[in-house]
Amino acid sequence: MIGAMVYHQGLGKGRVVDTRWRGMHLLVEFENGLSLWVNREVLKLLTPVKEKPRPQPKLRHTPTKGGDFQSRRMIEAFRLGVVPSFAINDFTFGRKKELEEIERTFESFPRKGGEVLAIEGEYGSGKTHLLDYIFTWALGQGYAVGRAELDRFDVTPYRPKHIYRELMRTLRFTLWNKELSFPEILREAKEVNLPTSHLYLSKALWLLSQDEDPPALWSWIGGEEVGREYLDYLKYWKLPVLLDHTPAVDVYCYLLSGLGYLIKALGGKGLVLIIDEAETLFHLWWTPYQRIGLYLFKGLVGTALNLPQLTQVEKGKRQRDVSLSVGWVDSQGYIHSGIRPLPYLYHPPSHIFLILALTPSGSSYYEELRAIIPPQRLLSLSPLSSSDYFQMAERLIELYSHAFPSFQPGGEVKSILTRNLREKRVRMFIREAVERMDHIRYYQYESPGS
Repeated sequence: MIGAMVYHQGLGKGRVVDTRWRGMHLLVEFENGLSLWVNREVLKLLTPVKEKPRPQPKLRHTPTKGGDFQSRRMIEAFRLGVVPSFAINDFTFGRKKELEEIERTFESFPRKGGEVLAIEGEYGSGKTHLLDYIFTWALGQGYAVGRAELDRFDVTPYRPKHIYRELMRTLRFTLWNKELSFPEILREAKEVNLPTSHLYLSKALWLLSQDEDPPALWSWIGGEEVGREYLDYLKYWKLPVLLDHTPAVDVYCYLLSGLGYLIKALGGKGLVLIIDEAETLFHLWWTPYQRIGLYLFKGLVGTALNLPQLTQVEKGKRQRDVSLSVGWVDSQGYIHSGIRPLPYLYHPPSHIFLILALTPSGSSYYEELRAIIPPQRLLSLSPLSSSDYFQMAERLIELYSHAFPSFQPGGEVKSILTRNLREKRVRMFIREAVERMDHIRYYQYESPGS
């Protein structure tokens, strides 16, 4: 390009004497005496220029054949630090004691008709992975399972309707070798005879029995935002609105316990409700929100444990709580909606297995939450040992080799993956291990025959 003759519409002819920015700007000496940096796009070439071909990067390692598809799927999930659901059973390390305790608790659940388990562990200790394991395992054992992950803005402890909505979105139940979602569960249950009328589920089942299956029905019973005006417009005047105000904990415990009855009537073992990130309560900036969050957890725990005082609404025994806008507290310390108070338990037992996952906190609210959970139902995760990490590394290397067959790691790869184990968390370890093997595959090994 240097030395080429160019033409500018305003400045006339000139000669290129220098370039910058990969040839996008050219320094041109014009015949009128000016020397200027000019954008290449506004110049017309008068002299043919032969561009040099740009060098193409050469990969040091090119796989000679495709790898195992399932292993490749796992490796791609590991890049995000997560274990895919289909590989949970095959990729759980160092939790034999905890899994045995969880299975023992599930064994006693049918006799009790309700149970609570709180899983406590530091960030990165593997709580979410263990919840994934429970979700998959319980689904295969005949339970209906729903899961909600709390956050600070939408699915928060002071918004019971939003938590109910997330549980219904994720709800799954295997019936006759077919995995059903929440709407499909209700369609299967439309012929179930409830022992007493349920304010919400009875109306939903009646509509289904009349072959009415409009989208608005699922938005309504699933906890989406459906107002009174819209229901009236659709001529569903008898459908009660699902209340969205913060004290309506009783409304959603009543709904969940009714759903637990339906699952049992369909032949299921019960309803497993998994709530992750329960420590979100401790990060709420406004004290009334924290109080309502505690009321929520207390209500869920009491419902799962089938406390007899929750089968009816107390009359004449109301306590005032300044944190409540529309609502009140009974003599047992359970919150009720001020618009439509309902019993927490629809028809005992609830058939609910409640699982909470939380991270220890120095907050006083953490101690209050722990006081709600019976001590014998608190499971603390111990840190993984170096041996567990070594086994995990061996399995990762094996999977990576199956995914990329021409990757032939030496004995030093395992030691590379397991350096500084004390500083690792499970999620970080998995992600970093895959990244390091990527680096080794591309930059430290030559492909066969190269």
